[in-house]
Amino acid sequence: MFDLPGLAPAKGGALPIRSTRMGHLVDALEVAYRVLGFEDATDGDEVFKALVIARIIEPTSKLDSLRVLDEAGVATLSYRTMARRLLRTPRWSSGLAWRVRARHGRSWGRVRWCSST
Repeated sequence: MFDLPGLAPAKGGALPIRSTRMGHLVDALEVAYRVLGFEDATDGDEVFKALVIARIIEPTSKLDSLRVLDEAGVATLSYRTMARRLLRTPRWSSGLAWRVRARHGRSWGRVRWCSST
């Protein structure tokens, strides 16, 4: 245990939770999303970005990704909104891997995403 002046341990109780947002993690994932070119490739689709971030934090179903986003402190959306918006993604999804490869000048292999779970 560290002896830090002015910071005495609490007697008989848990520490108070001051925030539940995983701010640094979410911020870093949002930067990575932009740097990889996903924001441009998806025409700034916020629903897809939220789903990507949720599934990086915890690989799970679309439905359970709403829980992950809530636990991460990210503003959530309804499952119906997510399902409805993901039905419109085929217009840009076929070019997602190509756009990322073009932006970075090398092959990234096969970039896959699944909207069925």
